[in-house]
Amino acid sequence: MVWSELTDFSTKLQSEKDPAHDFTHTERVIKLCKVMASPEMDISIVMEAAHFHGLLHEETNIRNFLKSLGYEDSHINIHIFGMRLTR
Repeated sequence: MVWSELTDFSTKLQSEKDPAHDFTHTERVIKLCKVMASPEMDISIVMEAAHFHGLLHEETNIRNFLKSLGYEDSHINIHIFGMRLTR
C-alpha cells in the first residue's frame, strides 16, 4: 500500500467528522498502536487499520477504497473487524 494514499483518504474522511476526531487524533491513535502492538502482530495491518479508527460509519467507502488498491476481501475484513473493536 502507498501510505500517502491511505493518509489522504483517511484525512478526507476524518475532515467530515467533528474537530475532536480529525486526522490529528488519528495520528495519536497510530502512535499508540505502534507502542501497544505485540511482536507477533503484523504491524502493517495494525497501522493500516489505525487510519480508519472511528470511521465505522464509512465502512462501504473504506471497503471500496481498499478494493481499488487491490486488497482481497479477507484483508479488508480484518480492517473492518479492527474498526468494530476500536469504535
